[in-house]
Amino acid sequence: MALARGPSHANLDSTTGQASSTRCPRWFLPIVFLLSVFLVVQFFLSQEVTGKDKALEQLNAKLAQLNDLLSLEKLGKAQS
Repeated sequence: MALARGPSHANLDSTTGQASSTRCPRWFLPIVFLLSVFLVVQFFLSQEVTGKDKALEQLNAKLAQLNDLLSLEKLGKAQS
């Protein structure tokens, strides 16, 4: 029995000539693109939130300092 030489045409797409087993589905690349956009946006949002947390901590420290100064001022007025 002689074996046929040459490529097998069982897995070839008739419109493009590409093997269907090696081609990605049409939905795969848009999903990968959307996921990569989501990851980039998530990174920048996390950086923004981290910056706001640091600013909030600084403001809380300043508020505590002002509260201490006010309590000392009230204590000084009450003693005099």
